[in-house]
Amino acid sequence: MRYVILRDDDTNALTPAEYLEQLYRPFLDRGLPVNLAAIPKVRTDAVMANGSREGFLVTKNEHAPLMVPIGNNEKLVRYLRANPGFRIVQHGYHVPGGRSTFSRRRSALHIGASDGRSC
Repeated sequence: MRYVILRDDDTNALTPAEYLEQLYRPFLDRGLPVNLAAIPKVRTDAVMANGSREGFLVTKNEHAPLMVPIGNNEKLVRYLRANPGFRIVQHGYHVPGGRSTFSRRRSALHIGASDGRSC
């Protein structure tokens, strides 16, 4: 038996539902699950190693706050709820300040789970 696992990283509050629809409708229509590794509260100042803006911030405008919870994108939340073929997994969560410790990571996971409940 062969398996194919679809995983898309970085779904976040700035992800247009239309992007997901266009990319994944063929898979969803065939009953194939699509795993979305979501960022519960995206930092809008995220940059790549070369200093350019992260690709997942493609729809960011100059008025965006520093951090945006995924639940703020009501259209995306409605779309995800209406399409149970999407499986949401937590990709990351911003841990403020300094080095990450076990308790900070545990706290961030708890916060991420809480934010995810609003979805």
